[in-house]
Amino acid sequence: MRLFVCGLFALAFFSVSADSRTIVKFVDKTEAVDPQKDYYIEVLRLALEKSRDSHGDYVLQPVAVPMLQNRQLQSLHLGMIDVVWTMTSQDREDRFTAVKIPLLRGLMGYRVSMILKESQPIFDKITTTEGFKRRLALQGHDWPDMEILTHNGYRVRGSSTHENFFAMLLRPDIQHIPRNILEGYYECENLNRNVFSLEAKHLLVYPTAIYFFTSPRSPELAERLYVGLKNAQRDGSFDALFLNYPMHKPVFDSDPIKGRLVHCLENPLLPEDFPIDDRQLWMDAVDKRYAVCDFHKKRQ
Repeated sequence: MRLFVCGLFALAFFSVSADSRTIVKFVDKTEAVDPQKDYYIEVLRLALEKSRDSHGDYVLQPVAVPMLQNRQLQSLHLGMIDVVWTMTSQDREDRFTAVKIPLLRGLMGYRVSMILKESQPIFDKITTTEGFKRRLALQGHDWPDMEILTHNGYRVRGSSTHENFFAMLLRPDIQHIPRNILEGYYECENLNRNVFSLEAKHLLVYPTAIYFFTSPRSPELAERLYVGLKNAQRDGSFDALFLNYPMHKPVFDSDPIKGRLVHCLENPLLPEDFPIDDRQLWMDAVDKRYAVCDFHKKRQ
């Protein structure tokens, strides 16, 4: 009997020790076009590492089940995963816990378009926002960008599949696919450059952020990620990763905004407490070239 009790005590002690680690399940494979997935995983790892001293060890557990955004959020709600990275909205912040540090310094809302290379002369002739609005755009049907573009009067069509996503530009009705400025430059390098190109004259800009989101049932994880990201910001490791990440660095080493006609859009999905006034969170804090739309004044 004594051996049995000792065995139970040892088992209990082992379980407590194992549970002292923060186990973080995340989706390692998406059905959507997500060339930045590995970057977000590295930021997640950085946040957990930078909070190790205060919050203990951690284990990252990838879930290799392809999921679109809505399914990821449903899986987060059901506890099947612990964290997602996605664009913020009032609805998402009502349902989940947002870790309110923009993982791309707001560049999720700086959009350049993938087009057929032969179409550039058509876009060169567009000199107004109204003219650009008339070109039919393609987005994922569950992306917040769909509602943002529609709200601002842009023509946009949603796709429920992401297989051969860019090949849909070959259809006569689809004229461009807005992508965030970082992924757009990367994708252009990896597509058939005889067929596709990055549109050279226009830039869509709207205020938004991509955050880590956790379940409301896991406030300790949200708090840990916030602490870790703030620590990484203070010691410079966040910007070191962000600015030097292989997919990002070629963009920052160039001048991707120069010569573009900037179209400033409203974002109807913004939460009421969106931290637009915390200037240190956004890209223009590290590069003034990105201060192209003054959304601060528009919210006053």
